[in-house]
Amino acid sequence: MKTMPRTVQSFDSDWLFHLGDLPVRHAVKGGMTGGLTDCEQIAEGEWLKIAYFDEREQAALNERDWKTVNLPHDWCVEGNYVYDGDIVKHHKSHGYLPVGIGCYRKVFEIPAGDLGEKIIIEFDGVMRNSTVWVNGHLMGTHQSGYTGFCYDITDIARYGEEGQNVIFVKVDASDYEGWWYEGCGIYRHVWLIKTDRLHVGRNGTYVTTPVVREDEAQINIKTTIYNEYAHSMSGIIKTSIADRTKQVVASFSNKITIEGDNHTEVEMVMALMAPNLWSPEEPYLYEVITEIYDANENQMLDIYKTPLG
Repeated sequence: MKTMPRTVQSFDSDWLFHLGDLPVRHAVKGGMTGGLTDCEQIAEGEWLKIAYFDEREQAALNERDWKTVNLPHDWCVEGNYVYDGDIVKHHKSHGYLPVGIGCYRKVFEIPAGDLGEKIIIEFDGVMRNSTVWVNGHLMGTHQSGYTGFCYDITDIARYGEEGQNVIFVKVDASDYEGWWYEGCGIYRHVWLIKTDRLHVGRNGTYVTTPVVREDEAQINIKTTIYNEYAHSMSGIIKTSIADRTKQVVASFSNKITIEGDNHTEVEMVMALMAPNLWSPEEPYLYEVITEIYDANENQMLDIYKTPLG
C-alpha cells in the first residue's frame, strides 16, 4: 500500500549552467541521442546510420564552461550593463543588460519503486523560449516566459539500476514579451511530481462561487480526473472544504468509473454556511481538498489541494 499518494519534490538544486548556445549534434527518429542531452554513450552499430540525420561527433561536456546553480536563476542580472549612446533610439539607449541563449543540465535518479507511477516535471516559468530534452528525447518547446508548463517523462525515465536521468534545457531569451526588465533563464521553481495513474489532472480543480452572501455561499466545483491505466478503474472521489484552521466545513463524495486511458469531469455543488468572506483587510482563504480512493476506500490514490477565497 502506498503511503504517499502524491509527492511534489523541489527540483531546484544542483543544476549546471552554460552561458551561450550549445548545438545538439544529433537529431534522432528514435532512441537516445547521447551527448549533452543524455548520460549514455551513443551505441555503435548499423542502426546509427538509420536513426541519425547526421553523424558528427557527439557533443562533450566541458566542465570549465559550466557552473553549478540553484533555481530560480537569472543569468541576465549577472551580466554587465551595455550603453549604446545614440545608436539605439529607445529604452536601450539608457543602458541595458544583454540577453541571449543559455543552457541548463541536471542529472538525477528515480528509485526503482517509482516504476508504474506517473512522473511529471513541472516548470513554473522559464524566460523566454525554452526547449527541453530528457534522456536524449526532445520533450517540446514552450514559447512564453510568463506561463508554466510541464512534461510527462513516465515512459522515458530510467528507474533504479536502469541508470541515471538527464534533463537538458536550452533557453533563448533573445525575444522580448514586454518592454520592462524580464531577465533570462529558469527564473521560477521546478518540481518533480509523482502520482498514481488514477489522478486529478493538472490544474484539474475549477471552483466558482455563483452565490455569495454573509449567511451562505454556494460553491461549484468541477474536477477533471484521469485514468492512465490501460483498463477501466472504479473509485471514490471525496471533496472537502477546509477553513484556515484546517477544519472541514463542507464535504461531498461521488463514485466514479473511468475507462482505460480516458478522463472524466465530476461536478458537485456544496453550501458553505456563514462563510468568512475575503477582503483586503481580512484575506481569509479556504482550501478545496480533493481525494481519490480505490473502490473499496482502503487506499488513497491521490490528493490535490486548491485555495478558495
